Amino acid sequence: METSVLVVLRTGARTEPDHEKMVAATVAEVMPSQEAVDSVRGWFEAQGFTLGPQVGISFAVTGSRERFEQVLGAQPPDEAAMRRSEADWEMTLRQVPADVSQHIRAITVSRPPDFGPVEGGWF
Repeated sequence: METSVLVVLRTGARTEPDHEKMVAATVAEVMPSQEAVDSVRGWFEAQGFTLGPQVGISFAVTGSRERFEQVLGAQPPDEAAMRRSEADWEMTLRQVPADVSQHIRAITVSRPPDFGPVEGGWF
């Protein structure tokens, strides 16, 4: 079964910006270098993962849960586990070579939105 994680790159800024306040109008100011992007994307592709397009400072990486285990030493949680979770999940970077991991801020899986029932039933 395929699963995806989000790879968040370190910014090109001297200090990490407040990611909660980053908006489309300011993201260009903190974009990582193309060399950093190419290094990280190239490594994940060489490991056999499928990559989504870069959007701002991040991109999706998709592969089998077993492939994540082989390459990164851990399997991302499935959707059911994430729905039960109180927080997002972050993968360790221990297995990623230093020349690649230096450009990565996080490898993460976010909790899916829980819209729940609304008055009159589900959407």
